[in-house]
Amino acid sequence: MLGAQIGYNYQMVSGLTFGVETDITFSGIDGAVAGGAFTADYIGTLRARIGYAFDRVLIYGTGGFAYAGGDLKVAGLSNDQDHYGYAIGFGIEGMITSNVSARLEYIYTDFGSRTYQTVAGPAGVGFSSSLLRAGVNYRF
Repeated sequence: MLGAQIGYNYQMVSGLTFGVETDITFSGIDGAVAGGAFTADYIGTLRARIGYAFDRVLIYGTGGFAYAGGDLKVAGLSNDQDHYGYAIGFGIEGMITSNVSARLEYIYTDFGSRTYQTVAGPAGVGFSSSLLRAGVNYRF
């Protein structure tokens, strides 16, 4: 999996930190569904973030909107659908230098179900994901 993110944080004097961020991860998650093969090509989120910063470390919770691109292949025919749902999680981020930070976070996403058209008729496909991911950020 490989992805990118962009966001903005506002830190109060007390250490309370508010932020917003968006990300996209190119996943290649796949599985067997409805007599065919399902692939989630990408997963993205748009989330709010709230946490507490002390010294050079931020501990935070996050939640918001999630989206994904799914592809169901049955009998050699393919159908693409966009999935929408929610994301919720938590993490820790630490400053390495004055402009570079590293993070470790857990994000749970639920995308509900979408109806895919197949040669055998409509097929409902829903999925969720639990991601433990690490990242490095550059701060402007």
